[in-house]
Amino acid sequence: MTGIVLMKEHSSRVENKNHRLMCGRPLFCYILDTLIVCRQVDDIIVNTDTENLKEMVLKYYPHLKVVVRPEYMQNEFDENGRYIFADIFEWTMKQCEDEHFLQVHTTNPHLKPETIDEAIITYYKNIKEYDSLFGVTEKYIRLFTKDGKPLCHDSTKMERSQDLEPLYEDVSTIYIFSKDSFAVYNNRIGKRPLMFPMSGIEAIDIDWEEDWLIAEAVMAWLS
Repeated sequence: MTGIVLMKEHSSRVENKNHRLMCGRPLFCYILDTLIVCRQVDDIIVNTDTENLKEMVLKYYPHLKVVVRPEYMQNEFDENGRYIFADIFEWTMKQCEDEHFLQVHTTNPHLKPETIDEAIITYYKNIKEYDSLFGVTEKYIRLFTKDGKPLCHDSTKMERSQDLEPLYEDVSTIYIFSKDSFAVYNNRIGKRPLMFPMSGIEAIDIDWEEDWLIAEAVMAWLS
């Protein structure tokens, strides 16, 4: 199985987050170090949007395959305003001959190699029943729509949160899929996905500056 990591040099919500220093190291080092020691990951391909970021990655990992996507894919939207995330994945998968892919993010610095390996093994064991796998966390929470309507719970009842029906959040950590599944559904998550529960710490994903502060504090605490 080939591991895919997409990296942009510039980020809109957390400036330069993919290569910003966390506890003294570029953020991308954490996930790449993790992938390298995964027993179930055969190859790694890093997709970047600039030659500059490619050089940054190769400085630390000279033996990795790092590709720069075509210029028209260097933004999230094409000239007609169409979101082209799926196009970027299709182009990346064409850079290797594997049939099954794992996608992870630089923004999950606490993801463990044993968790990734377990997810891949689970995917292959269930491949006849499920066409993809994605990481989730189980939530016992009270959610509401913007107009105050409760979701998946009865707001007129006083219940302990642990007694609620659990919800499952796609925490944007692990995605496993095949070329065939992606070709049909144009998405990492197919028609018959398998949810893979994981710990809250491993699921920390950096989307906002406060996420960075949390991830860095946990990193310092664990080191």
